[in-house]
Amino acid sequence: MSLVETLMQPLRSKYTAKTMDKNEMRFSRYGAWDFFQNQTALGTGILTPEVKQLIKGSMGNTVKVPVLDAEDVVISNTRSCTVADSENTSKLVTLTFVTYSFGFTMTPSQHYNNDVAYEQDFQRKLEKYLLKFAATLDTAAVNKLNTDKNQYFPADLLAYYSQSGNALQVADADKNDFYNNLEAIMNTMDYYDRINIIGSTSSKPLVNRLDAQGAGNGINEAFQLGGYAWNYTNRIVNNEGVSATVYAVPDGYVAVENRNDPDARAGSRVGTSKEWSEVQVPIVNMLMGSYYYEDCANKSALNAGTAHLTRTKLEGFEWSTDVCYVTAYNSDPAARYSPILKAEMLAPVVMP
Repeated sequence: MSLVETLMQPLRSKYTAKTMDKNEMRFSRYGAWDFFQNQTALGTGILTPEVKQLIKGSMGNTVKVPVLDAEDVVISNTRSCTVADSENTSKLVTLTFVTYSFGFTMTPSQHYNNDVAYEQDFQRKLEKYLLKFAATLDTAAVNKLNTDKNQYFPADLLAYYSQSGNALQVADADKNDFYNNLEAIMNTMDYYDRINIIGSTSSKPLVNRLDAQGAGNGINEAFQLGGYAWNYTNRIVNNEGVSATVYAVPDGYVAVENRNDPDARAGSRVGTSKEWSEVQVPIVNMLMGSYYYEDCANKSALNAGTAHLTRTKLEGFEWSTDVCYVTAYNSDPAARYSPILKAEMLAPVVMP
């Protein structure tokens, strides 16, 4: 008779979230998405409270916002009894929405005699989707900045740096003075509000270095960083030969809003087995539509431990919303400044 066999059984603890497996799922930085959300909350933003309210209830309909085009008028040097007409040109901007949804099922009975509890399983499933959703929203925000970036580069702007692909090209030798010049560049474009920097993660070392070169150093570089708001994201990808990429945007020129399906807004129910609602979702910080149902299902093939669950309770969870990314209207992007300025810091030239 011996205790060896039982003593040699694998020693196993109860599952504790984010301990041994903490490297498997990690938060990222979602600076572009954060920037769009923060700008939407500004009182001077491009979406009025009325438009925001229209967006919320627009599922199944189209939202159009009236705008007036810019016009080059002429100042005369004579007086006349007849005043010339000067009519404004109005347009309707149609807002574009992107639908996002994600969800998963839960089988409560598979947690019977299982080291992973129901709540732990649910939280892990939800969090992995939320992290993916946050990265997806952040990517869409970056893409919107890139699509609507400034395309107009007259001599006044090119006096500072050349441009390629509608992005200022900052040589490696000139990068230390870039943020000092940037305020003047934005002022040249007639943008005078606080400037937000949405930068690639690779743009951060330069900022850190300049910030460290303060008044106590032989050369004070830190002075040029004041007045900017900083946002970093891993979703900005540098082009070939570029070491860092940034977008400079004044306050109040971008926004984001979302809308949810009517059943979620109404809190619809089908008996006690199906229900809709609106819920505030963490990480992405957004009110989303949710859908829940419960049913009987055969989950014997779900995994190796559920062969006995041929008739068991199944729960389904889904979250969804439509998102609209908005930037300020420009009636003639090829001949008028746009408030989203892209700049690329070129990598050092390596001599053979």
